[in-house]
Amino acid sequence: MDRNIITVQDVTARRRPAPGAAGSTADEAVAPALAAQADSYFDRLAKYVPVEIIGAYLLIEGLVKELTEGAAERWALLVLFLLGMAATWLFAWRVLRVARTAQLVMSVLAFAVWVFATGGWFATLGFWAPGWGTVAVIAFGVAVRIVQLGPLPQEPTPPPA
Repeated sequence: MDRNIITVQDVTARRRPAPGAAGSTADEAVAPALAAQADSYFDRLAKYVPVEIIGAYLLIEGLVKELTEGAAERWALLVLFLLGMAATWLFAWRVLRVARTAQLVMSVLAFAVWVFATGGWFATLGFWAPGWGTVAVIAFGVAVRIVQLGPLPQEPTPPPA
């Protein structure tokens, strides 16, 4: 599954023949289509959420909570949270080939919201309560509806080797 979000602009651009083209070429006929339609709200939501990083985070968080306590646990969870945000960006950019900066930012935000909603490092802070996590998830769901992405670059630039 391509994790780049497909917008109406992307679909329109793919359907429009290139300037100077006299119909479709053999390559266009056999190449897989980008998408027949733009991604739905739930498709966009699924593409924003970094499930691979969340899975790794869950395993490591369990180990951190097993092996540490008190201030050491708090610092370890903070470092894990910060590493998870960096890993989300890098994984989406290098492995999943997400081309838009706005989508990368939303994926990092999705990870941060997920950690906030489940506790993580935030649970070690005095203000945190599960209800705040619910509020954050709802706010992120609304943001997914509001954020409009520009079209995909024509030729995505591969990440440096």
